[in-house]
Amino acid sequence: MTLSKLGGSTALRQTIPLWINGKQRVTSNTFPVKSAITEKTIYHCSNTSEGDADEALAAAVSAYPAWSKTKPNVRRDILLRSADIVDKRRNELEDTICEELGTDKGFARFNTATTAEMLRDAAGRIQQCVTGQIPHPQENGQSALLYKVPYGVVLGIAPWNAPYLLGLRAALYPIAAGNSCILKGSELSPRCFHHIGEIFHDAGLPAGVLNVIYTERKHSAAITNRLIRSFPVRKVNFTGSSAVGALVAAEAAKSLKPALMELGGKASVIVLEDADIELAARESARGAFANSGQACMSTERILVSNKIIEPFRQAFLKEVNAWDSGHGESCILIQHAAVERNRRLASNAEELGAILLAGNPHAPEALPGLGQESKLRLMPAVIDGVDKRMDVYYEESFGPTVSLYQIESDDEAIRLANDTEYGLSSAIFTTNLSRGLDLASQIDTGAVHINSMTVHDEASLAHGGQKNSGWGRFNAEWGINEFLQPKAGISHVFVNLGSDHPAIMEAIVHGKKYKKGQTPEVITCPHEMVALSMADGFARLTGKPQAVIVHVDVGTQALGCAVHNASAAYCPVLIFAGLSPFTIDGELKGSRTEYVHWLQDATDQRQIVSQYCRYTGEIRTGRNIKQMVNRALQFAKSDPPGPVYLTAGREVLEEEMEPYEIDQSQWGAVEPASLPEAGVKSIAELLAFAKSPLVIVGHTGRKHTALPELVKLADAVPGLQVLDCLGSDVSFPFSHRASLGLGIGTHEAIPKADVILVVHAAVPWIPVLCRPSPSAQIIHVDIDPLKENLSLFYILAKQTFRGDATTTFRQLHQYITSNETLRRIVSSGEYSKRADILEQRHAERLASLAAVAAKPSDMKSPVNSHYLGRILRESLPKNTIWCLETVTNAMPITNQLQVDTPGHLVNCGAGGLGWSGGATLGVKMATDHLAGGKGKGNFVCEIVGDGTYMFGSPGTVYWIARRYELATLTIVLSNKGWNAPRNSLELIHPTGLGSQVNNIDLGISFSPTPDFPGIAKAAAGNHAWTGIAATSEQLGELLPQAVESVKNGILTVLEVRLGTSWQAGETVSRL
Repeated sequence: MTLSKLGGSTALRQTIPLWINGKQRVTSNTFPVKSAITEKTIYHCSNTSEGDADEALAAAVSAYPAWSKTKPNVRRDILLRSADIVDKRRNELEDTICEELGTDKGFARFNTATTAEMLRDAAGRIQQCVTGQIPHPQENGQSALLYKVPYGVVLGIAPWNAPYLLGLRAALYPIAAGNSCILKGSELSPRCFHHIGEIFHDAGLPAGVLNVIYTERKHSAAITNRLIRSFPVRKVNFTGSSAVGALVAAEAAKSLKPALMELGGKASVIVLEDADIELAARESARGAFANSGQACMSTERILVSNKIIEPFRQAFLKEVNAWDSGHGESCILIQHAAVERNRRLASNAEELGAILLAGNPHAPEALPGLGQESKLRLMPAVIDGVDKRMDVYYEESFGPTVSLYQIESDDEAIRLANDTEYGLSSAIFTTNLSRGLDLASQIDTGAVHINSMTVHDEASLAHGGQKNSGWGRFNAEWGINEFLQPKAGISHVFVNLGSDHPAIMEAIVHGKKYKKGQTPEVITCPHEMVALSMADGFARLTGKPQAVIVHVDVGTQALGCAVHNASAAYCPVLIFAGLSPFTIDGELKGSRTEYVHWLQDATDQRQIVSQYCRYTGEIRTGRNIKQMVNRALQFAKSDPPGPVYLTAGREVLEEEMEPYEIDQSQWGAVEPASLPEAGVKSIAELLAFAKSPLVIVGHTGRKHTALPELVKLADAVPGLQVLDCLGSDVSFPFSHRASLGLGIGTHEAIPKADVILVVHAAVPWIPVLCRPSPSAQIIHVDIDPLKENLSLFYILAKQTFRGDATTTFRQLHQYITSNETLRRIVSSGEYSKRADILEQRHAERLASLAAVAAKPSDMKSPVNSHYLGRILRESLPKNTIWCLETVTNAMPITNQLQVDTPGHLVNCGAGGLGWSGGATLGVKMATDHLAGGKGKGNFVCEIVGDGTYMFGSPGTVYWIARRYELATLTIVLSNKGWNAPRNSLELIHPTGLGSQVNNIDLGISFSPTPDFPGIAKAAAGNHAWTGIAATSEQLGELLPQAVESVKNGILTVLEVRLGTSWQAGETVSRL
């Protein structure tokens, strides 16, 4: 909804509206806005009154509760749509900034490109940033969860000089963190700020989450202070001058409100004697005169080694003389006061003995074509011989004025660079990287650039200053974390307690009685398989390891398939099991007291699960229990993540000791691995030059940040296709033109590909069914490339790297888009044709899937899995999280659900059947927990095969669901038995004896068919809605009832009877 499209109202077309509560508001009181190019009024702008400010605040307050509870993926999708809108409207946005500010097209393009990149970068980081931590309290048996919660309403105040970039970030990072926001834009560039409001509005941001206002200068302080003083505003961020920033910070301090400040600068460039002089001269000129020097990072001082001063001076003046501001030789400043300030600084320096190498502060500039004096135009000024007596030595010019200094040593360069109240940006030019890094560490600025200009802002890099240049950081995770605050809370522990846990049970009761709200919520799980599967499901959404407590060796063995699943599918989980007491005669508290203690005394209990765990250990004293637990968690969280297992004797758990503290910050996960530079170059070139490049992914979707980076890579290389070989998580958007959907073990694209990049995929293809072309170049990147827990594994790759998926995809797309040669290649017409072909093929693939999922001609026939997947996709809420364990129906169900959003589809990703029952409850518990209470989270649907349903201990599952009020929808796919074993048989013996008999003869039949919903209803004490859909017609009747039942908080199980083969359908033996 752009201004030009509003139509009807002349006021809207001629006056810039405010954005309040999702609507545009034109006020009766307006002020004129002048173009810096023509110096004439181009339109008027609505002027925010106290009443308008109060309404904007009320809208933000009203929107905050719901917005703060939105899932990270919802926020992410809005940010991604916003970025797409920026791309589509780039020309309009750039025209506006040029018209209002008088800047050149290059700087305008930098604004829009960085804005889009910031939106996409923040979108990919939200999930990880909002995830809390699990610290360890002093009391035994207790644990805690540290939430990260938004502040509430945030006031963002942004300047005019880079309105899209600076205005966007003032709102973007608060919004991404779950805050609502009032963005107070500059009165000098209001239409740019209005664009920010409409971009978010058109992207679907709920009304009131962002409100955009502007005020003429004489009323600005009053409106700003009114908002800061209002109680609902909980944090302020300000970008602007240090002088005004001090006033804003002081006002915030009066109300005890934190403030993020990015303020003025006096950036120095140090040019050492070994520098590339032409590069240094060119970058210094860009840094000094980009946007006419109107940037807080602009180069104001150039400190040049006396050994190269003369050649540098000549090279720099050559760059200055060639400088094109976009409007001829003159620079355009947005205010006459800025012109006068720069003239004063140059005149003062000249009067005190400095030499003007370029520029003339006394010469007026004319408006082109009009012959009259311009109030806003000024020639770039270069001043040589500046010393401390001169105003320009200390004062920020914020214009096209730069000073040259000679230096005799590195120490003098550092002293001069630091001799300023500011500390935002600086640069060093040298061919000696080690020397450059050493000097950089001594400069008191928020950023130091080596062999690049001082003006640089990148979405993935922290941005902020030191000293009077402010505090706090914008951009990337730093920007989002600025608007999150830690909050301690209760974590969950999934338990099946026994005779080894008296101390733990005492601690639980002690906590409930004397420390209410400070102890973890204990989830009773009468089966260990379900307990560990719940912990897995909970971790899928929170990103944090969960805890499971089981009973000695027998409980450890009962983990069975679940610990295999956690290992093979990279689930971070801490498992604790007690040991049978190691004393008999009462030597220690906790000695053996029961008959069973002798029977449960395993010689090496850890060995039961050690081959599946990243770490196993025994706690032998309470005096280092925190170190032991944290060491285990480091293994669980570090790549490759997975289960860890700790034990302790009952005597150890009963040990009495003094509480102690450790520094939790020292026990973080090992940082993920990145590709070496040579590897990035090699892979990027292979993908760019390939005719049929293919990326195969499997577990990459476990980290939600990987998907947007893979999308960028696919967009950077038109023609590249992406195949999900597992369906464990959403690793790539199904709707993207590059998506091939799910292909387990085989796909037609594999033998056709000439370059295959396998990333975190354990089984990219099954060689006896499908294999790559012998000439294909195969590259393997994985967090665990050797699969160290597997006895047999290899991919015949030309190159193999250990690397994190998110980092790998980011490295590759950044290299391709920044390399001039590769960028030119992938932008050619040939590659555009490839993109068009992919669009066509993707449309054909969707049409083919739609055709096989069409409404049956006979609605009284059994349901087919394609039709079921489509109906579920269309009938369930859009925010549904799907938990799948569909085995032989995985391909049709997954490809029909067509999920795009990370975290909205989870599958076991391993080989132990029975995972989904417990995992679905863990997912539901996590989404409710994150949303603030029972029933407040996403709709959760489990789709499970009939055999797998039985493997998952449904009696335990649905008792837990009833006990903890976890309302989910379970779809049981009833096909009268286990089809997977028959598939395995016929792959080896396609015409053997087994192929000629039915499932009863093979021992894999569910005949007579159990009452699957009835099992659940009985376990839940009849507190459940159940149904059986034997036909497509019945499915249409029952599914809406089932969905409504879940929405009403009732556990729901719907059996869907699928069409079966004769082998499964027969009920009498053939033998």
